[in-house]
Amino acid sequence: MSLFGCNSIKQIDQAIDRVINPWLYSKWAEMGKKFLKIASKVAFKTELDLNDGGAKETTVNWNFDTLAIIGSDEEEVKNFKLLIFDDLERSLIDIRELLGYINNFVEHGRCKVIIVGDTDKIQDKESKDEINKQLFKSFEEKTIGRTFSIQSDVKSAVGTFTDELSMSKFLKKDDVKDLIYKVFTSSEFNNLRVLRQTLMDFNQMLIKLDDEDVVNSSEFLKILLAQYVIAYMEIKSGDRDVFINMPSERQLIMAGATSANKNKIAHIENKYRDLSQSLNYDLLNPFYMSRINLSITTGWDISHFLSQQLKGMLNQSLVQKVTGWYSLNNNDFDNLYREVCDYIMSGEEHTVQEYVSLLEWTSMMDQVSLRKQEQALTDRVRNVLSQKLSECKTNEDLYNLRMMVMQGTRQRDDEPNLLFDSTIKWFYNEFDAAIKNHKDQFYEILENIDEQTVTQLSVLQTNSLPDHSMTYSTIAIYDKIDISIHLNSILHLSNSGRMSYAAFLEDRYHLNYGGQKLECKYMKDITPLDELRNGLKDNLKNYTDVDAFSLKYIIKMIDKILDMAKLPKA
Repeated sequence: MSLFGCNSIKQIDQAIDRVINPWLYSKWAEMGKKFLKIASKVAFKTELDLNDGGAKETTVNWNFDTLAIIGSDEEEVKNFKLLIFDDLERSLIDIRELLGYINNFVEHGRCKVIIVGDTDKIQDKESKDEINKQLFKSFEEKTIGRTFSIQSDVKSAVGTFTDELSMSKFLKKDDVKDLIYKVFTSSEFNNLRVLRQTLMDFNQMLIKLDDEDVVNSSEFLKILLAQYVIAYMEIKSGDRDVFINMPSERQLIMAGATSANKNKIAHIENKYRDLSQSLNYDLLNPFYMSRINLSITTGWDISHFLSQQLKGMLNQSLVQKVTGWYSLNNNDFDNLYREVCDYIMSGEEHTVQEYVSLLEWTSMMDQVSLRKQEQALTDRVRNVLSQKLSECKTNEDLYNLRMMVMQGTRQRDDEPNLLFDSTIKWFYNEFDAAIKNHKDQFYEILENIDEQTVTQLSVLQTNSLPDHSMTYSTIAIYDKIDISIHLNSILHLSNSGRMSYAAFLEDRYHLNYGGQKLECKYMKDITPLDELRNGLKDNLKNYTDVDAFSLKYIIKMIDKILDMAKLPKA
């Protein structure tokens, strides 16, 4: 019997009734003929729901006593009796009442009883957790004969999950199963339910891809699967916001920027470092991880994006060739290095990822004293990146360019590569300067709201940023707009539009929850919102009646937000 959600002893009695008296809960009472022989000697009464519809459709007019039936000396029940109570920690019944009830079956029902549950999570609605743990410990010492700690057999679980009929042939491969096991254990999150959901979601994505592409891109898909498992485990078990923001923040740290999350990010990197090295691939690669995060958190279908990626990977590129440089003889290495230099310096146009990745490789060869990198190579790549920056017309163009640079950059676990890192730092400085001259479409809409767009703000804020790292609903937004222009837009709205704007504020900052502290991610909104509030108050003198009421209502919403920002931490 599962105790999950039970809030009264009566509910447990009914659960037992269903097990030992199935006829009482079916339309075919003849199933219970044997039970009637016992029940005829014991008075009982129980309500019946014949079709599981939730309504009590009839009543058997006896005073049913579960313990009396189980403790009966009748032939059918007097022998070995085993009761298993599952989900102990999920019961809503007072722990003292629950344990006393279970103990009755041991002492008076002459039963063998097995209790299954996580004793570290025993809770009670009236008592503190520590008291409950002490009560259970006392009960365990006096009543429970033997205690067993259950350990998950992860390898068997992985095999069970992947061998389901609905699963792709790719997931059934032994090397894929082994990789799933290694990633899952590296995550340090021992939740097999989440792992199964991860594999099911990945499988749904696989079946949307071309079968031939899946077969030909097996190695890439193994890497992608590993990243998928990592993302699911970290989002479900760790600091969700840190991991979701990690793809972009990690690259900024590499470029020398400071971050309050540096230690947390380092901890996540350390968990998967050995596995990344064994695969010769950075499993936290931001290009794919940012998209996987978005897929998990918003439901965005990445199958089309991956399909395009697979088709572009089927031919071996020069970037792939250089990964095996250490296995070449001197002559072949010399030819490869010359080929890379010629490729970079040729007048032909290559992808940004290729330029960045190959420059990093030549820098690494300089660092290990195999070849001195020519300055012309660095100049060529910087010129290419400068040209690409100048061609960016929108914020999204810039973020896409930055993502290409990220994709071409290899995460290193050893000492810094000073030659290459200086180029990357230069690029991010140029990127930061360029981004200031561009504004996302969402910010343009927010800054210049009108009667039509004001009703769409709550929906628009759920869109992802141009870099696909997160949504506007998860970050500060008012620090990115001109508040004076925004104020003027609000003043030109109708009263209906202003009430829609107030509703947006209420929805965005969860004002209807009451008594909570403003989330840290919104703190940069406070100063511009305070400026907006003051601007609205200054203009109140020009409005009367309902016009004034609508402005006051917006001010009231902003006041609530400001109050939430001042609440002390719990």
